[in-house]
Amino acid sequence: MMQWLWLVLVPGMLLPITPSWALEKAGMGMSAREQAQTVPAGVWQLNCELFRSDLPNARTLGATRMMYLAIIHDAGAPTAEVDWAAERGFCWGDEPCDLMKTRGQALAHVTGAGGNELVMALEFPPELNLRPAFMSLRKNSASKGLSGLAYFTEDGGLVQRFEASCTR
Repeated sequence: MMQWLWLVLVPGMLLPITPSWALEKAGMGMSAREQAQTVPAGVWQLNCELFRSDLPNARTLGATRMMYLAIIHDAGAPTAEVDWAAERGFCWGDEPCDLMKTRGQALAHVTGAGGNELVMALEFPPELNLRPAFMSLRKNSASKGLSGLAYFTEDGGLVQRFEASCTR
């Protein structure tokens, strides 16, 4: 059923308009050909908040919030596009650092048995003069959640453990 909104242009005159969300919900706004070409979302299509699990002295949830991830994954695809934004927990100590509010994009690869792992390299802005961080997210079959590791040097040093809170 189509939902209409009414817009008053001239006092006493009503004009029906259809909001774009109603068109999309009704399958309108896209041709049948466009609708047939859409690919269903993959298992890694998620929006996540990552929280450090290796900061025993953190007093607030905000201090442990490591980053936000928006993952775009098509069903059956071996890769996913990731938009990320670093937060305070991404820093090495308990103090804010230059990485706070850093944003970027990454291409992640689906790996592991049954595609249960997502790995990516996070490139930082050139002015920070940092090597990429390598990140691995894993599905936990027991808890049905996500956890992972972030490596900040090529030799695997400075590992940060994190838990993820995600929505579809």
